[in-house]
Amino acid sequence: MKNIEQQTGNGSSAKMNGKNGHNPDVVVLGAGLGGLAAGVGLARQGWKVTIVEKEPPPWERVGESFDWEAPILLTQLGMDMKELHADDVLTTKPGVIIWSNTSHKSNEAWLLPPPSYMRMIGRDPDTYHGNRHELDTRLLELAKEAGCSLVVDKVRKVHMEGEAVRSVQLENGTEIKSPFYIDASGRAGLVVKTAGVPYVDQGQKMVSMWRRQRHHYDGRGTRVYLVDMGEHLVWLWNIHVAAETTDLGMVMPAALYRDLSKNGSEGNGTPTPKKSEDVYWDVVRRVELLKDFHDQSRISGQLHVCSFTKTVADRSSGDNWVAIGETAYVIDPISSAGVTVALRSGKFAASILDEALANGENVISPRNRKFYHKRLSLQVKFVNKALEDLYKYRKLGSKIGMPVYVRLLVLPQFHINWLSSNFPLRSRTGLTLLRMLGPILSTSVHWVVFMLRTVFRTK
Repeated sequence: MKNIEQQTGNGSSAKMNGKNGHNPDVVVLGAGLGGLAAGVGLARQGWKVTIVEKEPPPWERVGESFDWEAPILLTQLGMDMKELHADDVLTTKPGVIIWSNTSHKSNEAWLLPPPSYMRMIGRDPDTYHGNRHELDTRLLELAKEAGCSLVVDKVRKVHMEGEAVRSVQLENGTEIKSPFYIDASGRAGLVVKTAGVPYVDQGQKMVSMWRRQRHHYDGRGTRVYLVDMGEHLVWLWNIHVAAETTDLGMVMPAALYRDLSKNGSEGNGTPTPKKSEDVYWDVVRRVELLKDFHDQSRISGQLHVCSFTKTVADRSSGDNWVAIGETAYVIDPISSAGVTVALRSGKFAASILDEALANGENVISPRNRKFYHKRLSLQVKFVNKALEDLYKYRKLGSKIGMPVYVRLLVLPQFHINWLSSNFPLRSRTGLTLLRMLGPILSTSVHWVVFMLRTVFRTK
């Protein structure tokens, strides 16, 4: 095998030596937000970190609508929110405007958090939208400044013995060894799948499509459009990632995508599958409020299509590895919590690996593994379940109006997320409170929805 080498900023090559000898202390597989956050956290503690990413930067990412916890986590990493906003990497998000094609006169909900309440709980009333293309580049710069090394290559194989990763082999034949590993490879799940960890599905398979367009931002916040198409619900989003640039996308069940794709035809009437482009525009045209986007001359990027399922890994760590972000927890994207889950899991993973390295251990303590998985999976499971109810009982929204319906399902998520930020990872009090509060809130919402469905006779 080749000796592992790093590419430095000036293109020269240098061997990577960690505190344990000729190998890094931690290998991070994946350079998304979670992987970069974990790398920064560990490198600042003096550990040698190698980040392996299959594609060279800059990376093209979908724009993100941040919840109110994401700015806190980014600030802790050393990101200056005001500076990023001034550089047009972020735009201000005062709230979320949700529109639905229901027949109720109140078919639009404005979710604008009260400034006085937000100040009381220690949060800015405004959060942000993020241009991930630029944000990840800034975070990569922080990682390099902290001492992280970036290796651009695909992982060919993860070698394991029992519950421990022994090495990672790259496509170019290089083998990397280290005491600890972080699986931040997203849905590839390089370590998780090699370890045979099962995933628990929390919903049906979905298809997401998005593209970048030129459009002026009015500063009012994220737009979400719920389109009831009979048996299925499609939701579209309009997230301004810069003053004159927006990402317009949609999420729909894979079954609906297949049905919509079948409905094309040639000039002679012969059925032929529609292209993703056609499906995308067909759905966009169903929303009158998106008429500004019907003009395809505004397009400034290609159409991206991917499929996903909301899942929670049965476990998120092994003897010497931790899975973070979407590798272990795929949270419903309509929650705007994906950035927070990635950053929070990266922060927690860095904390427990730092402790193991500082103590000279070669395994992660069972206690830390337990707290890590419980703390993150509780929030993700709670949010995914609540939003499944949003889709399942959407007919209720046409009876009571979207403002009431959406708040009923969103407010508990907001407070579970906020509470998760207020306790350290290994806080028994925090874990106990979350384990108690989650089921209480979930059951309460379930019974309120049940009673409303009974009163209004909706399925």
